[in-house]
Amino acid sequence: MSAFQRAANLARAHLSTHLATCLALTALNLSISWRLMKVEYTGHFISVEGYFIAIARYISGHWGDFSWFPLWHCGMPYADTYVPLLHLLVAATASLGHISAARAYHGVTGVTYALGAPALYWMAVRLGAPRGAALLSALAYSCSLHPAC
Repeated sequence: MSAFQRAANLARAHLSTHLATCLALTALNLSISWRLMKVEYTGHFISVEGYFIAIARYISGHWGDFSWFPLWHCGMPYADTYVPLLHLLVAATASLGHISAARAYHGVTGVTYALGAPALYWMAVRLGAPRGAALLSALAYSCSLHPAC
């Protein structure tokens, strides 16, 4: 049996443990980011969140015609406005959830943060890190936003 086959068998044997760990990490991070997901606006406008909210609000009001973004620099291709997928997710969340773009932005970023630790854990385990080290790195990521850490 090759090393690759042994690793695949070991991964299958520990799949339920890995899934439980990922669910626990997601729950931990959702509890950390819960306040962010409930807020409309924060007092931290030194970031780019105001721009991101504005782009998403524009998209949610102009579905079907967002290949050109006319509000900046006398117009520019939409794909050149920062990270387009985030704006699309926020606009879709705002439109489908009938909530403001600001609340949708904070909800999407909160959920994205909550899924970061399990993704880091899963990636580390898949790349061959011991489960303890993978969990420690995911917990360190989780503490990166929590003020008590």
